[in-house]
Amino acid sequence: MFLIFISELKFSGPNNVVLSLISGLKKMDLDVTVSALRKRQDDDYVARVEALGGKVEKIGRLEPVTFFVTRMANKYKPMIINSHGIRADLAILITKSFYNCNLLSTIHNVPYEDYLSRYGALKSKVMLFAHSKVFKCQRIKKVAVSNNVRNKLLSRGAKNIHTVYNGVIFDNNENKLRRENLLAKLGLEKDRIKFVFCGHLDEIKQPLIVKEVAFHFSEYDFIILGDGPQREEMESGPSNLLVKGRVNNVLDYMYVSDFFIMPSLTEGMPMAFIEALYSNLYPICSDIDIFKELSSLPGISMRLFETGCSQSLKDVISSLNLDDNITNYLIAQQCFSDICMSQNYVALCDV
Repeated sequence: MFLIFISELKFSGPNNVVLSLISGLKKMDLDVTVSALRKRQDDDYVARVEALGGKVEKIGRLEPVTFFVTRMANKYKPMIINSHGIRADLAILITKSFYNCNLLSTIHNVPYEDYLSRYGALKSKVMLFAHSKVFKCQRIKKVAVSNNVRNKLLSRGAKNIHTVYNGVIFDNNENKLRRENLLAKLGLEKDRIKFVFCGHLDEIKQPLIVKEVAFHFSEYDFIILGDGPQREEMESGPSNLLVKGRVNNVLDYMYVSDFFIMPSLTEGMPMAFIEALYSNLYPICSDIDIFKELSSLPGISMRLFETGCSQSLKDVISSLNLDDNITNYLIAQQCFSDICMSQNYVALCDV
């Protein structure tokens, strides 16, 4: 039995990884319970967990987090407890002496980069001090979502840390609409090359670079999926910059696109990138460490540009061969499936 702790039952990058983990574990005939440390939830996310075969538990009103975590462990007696996010990680750290099972903490980002960018100097310093106690705890195995995350944590003294790439849910029987039907459904023009961006619209994800590039390439469409503080500024872009906001059908937009753009300043292992490979898109990414790592995968088709430089991105787009034969979906099947990820999680615990 696999017991997963997350902060709340809402759609997010890390929680989408949890959905894939549930899918893979159920394919291995393992029971899975997802326990949330906050009451807030997206009903659609709860429904998705249950549709995949997972059970849902939520913290009681006014119930202390550490008491809830211990109560869930006593109730389900899992062989593996897996935490996602600093709140869940710290709860497991505090209560670790009460469990005889395997403890796994999934690290989704490079905290020493991500926290400073998101939370400012003072708050990030406090968070890093607390989270580093988890990183250095030998009792808790850390699952880094990339070698980049693993290496940067090791350089700060992390112990017992292993790399497992994220996976996406593969359904070979999925009834995909033909491109023409999807274009009509989404209200998009056909016969135009399409670039898609998927992420939070903030400084870390650098969507404004895509806006600048869209002005330069009026013959192409640039589809923007996501919301955030820079959305209003994005919506003042050219007519070929299509800002769609947060959507629950990301893959539909990827299926009708040709290229995927991810200009981020920092990433752990972005699920949107894996979904782009699964959709057989050609990624164009900033030259940060994680994308340098991924660009070395045998057979992958992708390009890197200088981080934060719109001219470098323009140069890459100008040099693209639009007739290249792309087989990135094969890379996704081999390296980034839900079952592959889940098998690797279980293998770490020798169960």
